[in-house]
Amino acid sequence: MNRLVKIKKKYILSGIVLVLGIGLAIYLTTQEEKGSKLINDTTVIKNEWEEGSLQLHLIAEYDENERVYDLEIKEREYTKDEIDDKFKQFLNEIGRLILGSNESLAAVKSDLRLSNSYKGYPFKVKWNVSDDCIIDNSGKLLRQRDDEKEYEITLSGECSYLDYARSFEIKVKIVPIELSDAERFAIRLGRKIETINDEHKTESKITLPDFFEGRKISWSQKKSGIGVWVVLATLVLSILVQVACEYDERKKQRKIEEELRKEYPDFVEKLRLYVISGMTIKNAFIQIYDSQIHKGVSNNLYESMQSAVNKLSNGVSEELVYEEFGSSCSEEYRKLSFVLCTHLRKGNDRILSILEDEAQNSRLKKAQEYRKRAEETGVKLLLPMTIMLILVMGLIMIPVYMDFY
Repeated sequence: MNRLVKIKKKYILSGIVLVLGIGLAIYLTTQEEKGSKLINDTTVIKNEWEEGSLQLHLIAEYDENERVYDLEIKEREYTKDEIDDKFKQFLNEIGRLILGSNESLAAVKSDLRLSNSYKGYPFKVKWNVSDDCIIDNSGKLLRQRDDEKEYEITLSGECSYLDYARSFEIKVKIVPIELSDAERFAIRLGRKIETINDEHKTESKITLPDFFEGRKISWSQKKSGIGVWVVLATLVLSILVQVACEYDERKKQRKIEEELRKEYPDFVEKLRLYVISGMTIKNAFIQIYDSQIHKGVSNNLYESMQSAVNKLSNGVSEELVYEEFGSSCSEEYRKLSFVLCTHLRKGNDRILSILEDEAQNSRLKKAQEYRKRAEETGVKLLLPMTIMLILVMGLIMIPVYMDFY
């Protein structure tokens, strides 16, 4: 019943994916129809300025013939009246557009934004400045940071659009930057270092000043801190190595436990059959190990049994051997070792029925494990099946879509 419910869920999920895929295809097709630039079969809506050229794939049908045309339709151009209005609007906005991080053009302290174009306006702008030693044509300030003079600069701009051209001028005032005494001293010291470096270009070494403007200067080279980063990277790497090793160990342990669970039903069945034939638990245990060794079988179960058999042969207590054997294996073996130890202590005459029940339960668990794995495999296959479904839908719909357009 549980398996039937899971199968139904798989089909329901596949159906949902199919419906969603078809719905998405219909939605995209509808949106494309809404965004079509061709209306009434003969009218093409041009792109407005800043939208770029319009690329159309048009199909012309005539006299039972059909021809495909790839057409590039340029964006709509402004009329003279429209461009005049744009220029007036641009002149009203230009002060704000070039301001940058300054508060006012009457108190410029940082770079201006003199660009060759501005968003929302179709013009190409060419700039010229009245004093290119103070500010360049891109708006970058060239004066010294500690320059305390004020400068009146005239910015001349020329706007052009196709055959249209208009000029304008803007007055700006460049004012000193507010610096603290420490900042000004640092700037002057930097200039002094540059001067010393320029004056001793041909020498093998230079001497930095230990006094400057009455202040004692101590010099040291700034370290990259690479050693600290290497230590941190090493610590992180060591932690990752530890985590990876632990993960690998857990993975190996899970694999061993899984293999032991697979061997458990056969082991219990063999132990039961040997006990039915009249053997003691000890002799049955040894016989199971010897029979597998003669067959050349080597796995984790018989590696654990080897230690137990050696101890039994050397006279170690059976109860202690069975406890250690169970502890070295998985949970099923620990349960079995408890039953065997109880049998040794109390002389349980129900050992055969207990072993039979344990063998039956282990077989049922093994069958359930196989069914669980089969269901997990089916779930894992659901994703590639869904991808294949989408691909098939694409292969079917894309040619139809292309033929339609």
